[in-house]
Amino acid sequence: LADDRIIYTSDAFGLRMVPAGGGAATEVLPAPADGVMAFPTRVPRNDVVLLTLCSNNCASEHLLALNLATRAMDTLARNTSRGFYLGDGRLVVLQSDGTLAGAPFDLDKLRFERPPVPLLNGVQLEIGVVPEVALADDGTLVYLPANQVAGVGTVSAVDLAGRARVIDPAWQARFTSLALSPDGRRLVVSTAEPSGN
Repeated sequence: LADDRIIYTSDAFGLRMVPAGGGAATEVLPAPADGVMAFPTRVPRNDVVLLTLCSNNCASEHLLALNLATRAMDTLARNTSRGFYLGDGRLVVLQSDGTLAGAPFDLDKLRFERPPVPLLNGVQLEIGVVPEVALADDGTLVYLPANQVAGVGTVSAVDLAGRARVIDPAWQARFTSLALSPDGRRLVVSTAEPSGN
């Protein structure tokens, strides 16, 4: 968060918070009895975080806004795996079918200003649930194309106009997870290889 707190999903799928400089973690919300919370994402407000609520077995997933003071949750998008708030005021969501969509977002009302429009199709969702995509605040996007998990793949970057380019054609692996720094300059990946991740 902007005030140097980090919110994360615990191993029990609840939400926890820790000061960015270190210290004791505190529980924000326990996991719901009928599902899990995942992918907490910051917005430029200290009292709100976006998160994904998955039903049991993630048969359905929805993007929510959580008010950290009241613990009230508000559904922003149904059938949505992940949300990313961009610095220009847009909210980009990854829908459960692997489609990225986005629209201007009112941070005060916590509502889209108009319905999101599709931006990109074919983003990989591991086991149909875990999104293989990362967006930086400036809109820089990296993702795994759908169906690449069975074999070796490459990582692509996509600009705001939707033009994709492979970051390095020689960089090939069985990528399983991606994370992009807020400034879009650093990328961390996990791979599934016989020797481990």
